[in-house]
Amino acid sequence: MKSSGKNNILEMRSSQSGWEPPMVNQKEIARRAAAEMNITGRKACMYIFRIIPYIDALYILFDESVRPELIRRFCVHEGYTWDFSDEKFFHGYCIRSDACLCLSKLVDQIYRLYSAEHPEWHLKRYYTHNLRLLDHVYHCMKQNTVKEMLYKAGLDELAVYIDDLDVIDLMATKPSDLYDGLSMRVLR
Repeated sequence: MKSSGKNNILEMRSSQSGWEPPMVNQKEIARRAAAEMNITGRKACMYIFRIIPYIDALYILFDESVRPELIRRFCVHEGYTWDFSDEKFFHGYCIRSDACLCLSKLVDQIYRLYSAEHPEWHLKRYYTHNLRLLDHVYHCMKQNTVKEMLYKAGLDELAVYIDDLDVIDLMATKPSDLYDGLSMRVLR
């Protein structure tokens, strides 16, 4: 059994804020991203255009022109949850792919801001996988997910590859329970 949808079962979302991101002109932001990141040709990027009061970013696949169907928006705000297709897309095209470009200076700012505000999240500055920081912050804000538990325990690689597990203990309250009782020392 492939685990593509099982994380939704584990993610008992106790808090939904009802917050919705305000509308933005995605085409204009995409044009700004192309100029700022000096993008020519067919490339994918995650353009972070807001950090405070919430993280707002666009995934843009640049082609000959910027078409709306090549843009996806990802907002990270407490209690706000992406739909399943957006989470799957983000995981596949941003977290597990090295082809998505991102400006490191903005990731540095996110790291400094959120690690100072939430030391209990145990954020790391991922230099080779910049967008993993967004995944880490998103799941810590989303709360009550397997990924949140693994990220907070410092098991980032396991959090990224949690979808590869065939069986997950739905009653797990700590990372070692997810992996048949393996000790934290072994998991790390």
